[in-house]
Order: sequence, then C-alpha cells, then structure tokens
Amino acid sequence: LERSRQVPAQTATEDAPNIVLIVQDTMRADRSSTYGYGRTTTPHLSRLADRGVLYEHARSTASWTWPATASLLTGLQPEAHGVTDDDACYLTASNRTLAEALQERGLVTGAFTCNPLVSEQKNFDQGFNTFKNDPQRFVKTDRIIGDVRSWLQLHRSQRFFLYLHLVDPHMPLEPLGEHMKRLVVPKPELFKGTVQDTFRQFQKLTLAPGGVNEDGTPRFAKLPPRQLDYISSVYDAAVATGDHYLGLVLDELELLGLSDRTVIAFTSDHIETLFEIGMEYKEDAEAAGISNFKYTEGLNGSSTFIQAQADIVAAHLENGELCSPQYKMKCVTCEKPQCRQI
Repeated sequence: LERSRQVPAQTATEDAPNIVLIVQDTMRADRSSTYGYGRTTTPHLSRLADRGVLYEHARSTASWTWPATASLLTGLQPEAHGVTDDDACYLTASNRTLAEALQERGLVTGAFTCNPLVSEQKNFDQGFNTFKNDPQRFVKTDRIIGDVRSWLQLHRSQRFFLYLHLVDPHMPLEPLGEHMKRLVVPKPELFKGTVQDTFRQFQKLTLAPGGVNEDGTPRFAKLPPRQLDYISSVYDAAVATGDHYLGLVLDELELLGLSDRTVIAFTSDHIETLFEIGMEYKEDAEAAGISNFKYTEGLNGSSTFIQAQADIVAAHLENGELCSPQYKMKCVTCEKPQCRQI
C-alpha cells in the first residue's frame, strides 16, 4: 500500500535554507587549485570554500559511480543500500534517500544528472519532483545549465533541494576552448585527430596485450613525458570547465538573492586514474623495501585464457539458450541498433 501526504510549501530562510548538492563526476582533489594544485583550475570552488568549510580528508565509498552515488544519496555503505555492481545497480525503494527525507519536510526537489548511470530507470529519481537525465549518453554541463537556471528561477520563492550530477572531467573530455587554450600543452606528434581520438590511441598503447616492459614496469610508465603531460593537461582543462559552470550556478543564486539562504555542498563520486593504475602499488612496495616488485602481463595474450573464452562460448552453444542474461543489459553508452533486438 502507498500512502501520500501533502506538506505545505516553505520559503527558505537562514535557519531553514535551500540545499544544493553538486557532484562533479571523476574529479580529483589533487587537480583542484582549491586543494593546492599549482595550476588555477578551480577558482569558483575556492570562492565557495572561502565562505564555508573545506574538507581535506573525504573518502568515497566506492571507486565508481553507481555505488558511490547511491551512498551519497542514502548515507549508506554499498553493502547496505545494495547497489554494488552491474548485476545489482537498482536503488530499491526500501532505501530512504536524501531527496525523500527533504521532500517530506516540504522542500521542492529537483535533479539534473549528466551521467547515464544515475537514471530514472535505476530508481535514482525517488524523492525528486523534477528529474532530468539522458539514460543513453553522457551529457556535458553546457547542455543543461540553461534548464538548471530556469529551475532555480521558477522555485526561487520556495524552499528547495537541487542535486546536480555533472560529468565535465569524465571521459569523453570536452573542455571549453578558453580552458584548452590556457591549460593544455601542445599535442605530441604521436597523437592525431580530436581529443577523444587521442585518448583512444593512448589507451590502445597502454592497455593492449604485452603492455609490460621487460623489467616488469607497465609500458605507459615509460611513454615520453610529453604524451603523459598532454593527457594530464586536457584533464586539467576539463576540471576548469566544470568549475566554470559551478561559477554560473553560484552567480545565479546571487542574482536571485538566495546565496544567504542556500547551503551548497560540492563533492565528487570518485577520481579519474589518468592511466596511473598500479603505479602507486610500485611506489608503496619500494617504500616498504620490496625491490623486485613487477607487473604481470594482462590475460589477453594468454593461450590458456583464450582457450577458456572459447570453452565458455562452446558451452553456451551447447545449452540451447538464445542468449545469456547479460546480453540484454545494454551498455549505457551503446548506440548499436542490434543490441537487445532478440
């Protein structure tokens, strides 16, 4: 049974303020000038921190979006809210979310999420009066900032909770031109085409079979510094782009006279590794006195692994099933028309 109740709309005050939660997907604290990074990437976040509280030792509950975001919205660890992996990515109604709690207190609730994982289909919309999301693709902030401003203007006389899940530092990276010009170093000759083409080429070099050098170090650790610098600088520009839109939100609240009546929380769901996976383990090993720390090659070039894959396919063909259950789980960014057509 469902029971509904109506709560009178409220007007925000300093004692009962509006709440804005901004999650900048895959943003690293060590690339934020607010946290001491040498390049000016987040002046608007610094502007927000100067008037509030800066947390220096925050930790995410997970290394990827679904469980980490579910934790942000419920206050629970992944094992408690149940959003733990691709096969358990639905935020069940038994979880009481922040939006539901605030809605029960009379706040108007709205969400604009640019990550396709945080979608209505996965029940992340529970408790929101307004929920905007494209479940098929990542959407950069420039496409939704106008709607966000309109939503704020529409609800300026009501007490509200606004949740923004932005993805500017998330691949595919599409920094604004002004930040590309200011922060990105010259592109190495090895990389051709667009920024996204560059990342694909870089991934091909580092993730292909045989990506380990003879001395056991990962191949990408010995790529020329200019290549690594370019990848790093594009990410910096993407962080600065996200900060630009944070500034527009802060400006809109000031324009509407809501700054003194609005609490703003800014965080990330997890970081971007920038192809550093594993390098920190080598550093930790050396610090612990382990001198023969080596990487092992990936399984893609292993004949045993290839045979195991073939055995799985053979077993599937023999059991008579039309398709495996996972086949029906279309990837969030997949645009192939044949997917799910079974």
